[in-house]
Amino acid sequence: MFNKIKYLLNMKKAKNTPSTTEIKRSHHRWSNSPDQFQIEIDGESYEVKDISYGGLQIFGKPINITSDVKLKFLFREIPVSLEEVYATDMSGGYRFIHNDSNLLVFLRPILENIRKGNTAQIIQTEFCKDPYNSEEWTIIRAEGPIDISINNIENTISYTYLSGKDYKNLKYVDNEIQIFSSIDEAGTSSRMEQNKGLNRQDAEQVIAQIQGIMHQLPKLEILEKFGKELIGHIN
Repeated sequence: MFNKIKYLLNMKKAKNTPSTTEIKRSHHRWSNSPDQFQIEIDGESYEVKDISYGGLQIFGKPINITSDVKLKFLFREIPVSLEEVYATDMSGGYRFIHNDSNLLVFLRPILENIRKGNTAQIIQTEFCKDPYNSEEWTIIRAEGPIDISINNIENTISYTYLSGKDYKNLKYVDNEIQIFSSIDEAGTSSRMEQNKGLNRQDAEQVIAQIQGIMHQLPKLEILEKFGKELIGHIN
């Protein structure tokens, strides 16, 4: 009887103990879209396959890793320290060495917006108000809040998101992007004024959100095209 109880207790302990893989993968990894995250090692750029707060994978094998390593996202970059986890002729996995909080501060708004985009869901048209209650429209909602209306016939997009305390709206019509900001003191989206351009912070926010949305809803090619067009509308 005693041996049986001991066996059952050991089984319970083993069941509740995380595996080595679970311990190593304590951070969610996000697949990277081309030309967004890049890693520069010894002056040579490598495409990032996926990234998390804990590390990244890259395509291609660097020959040497020196102290001259930079992580880039669109318009910003930060020096980083890496520790090799594995390397092959085709790819490599590296752990970030967090000597201070600078890298976390750099990554947090980017990965958080990717995470928000990854919550995207298509709303059934029967639950939408006129004129969005027809198959002509694809309506998407995500945490943020992020509200997206895509006209499937005219290939237009209305993308509304929260930037700080203000709502902003991007309209994509005839391959042109119009940018609007809320003008109410409360920051509601009911009254908008048109802006001349998009600042870099908002551009990074929306592009990261779209990256997350494309993880969740990969067939929305017009949304992916819209994200690429944003770069040309930055102040």
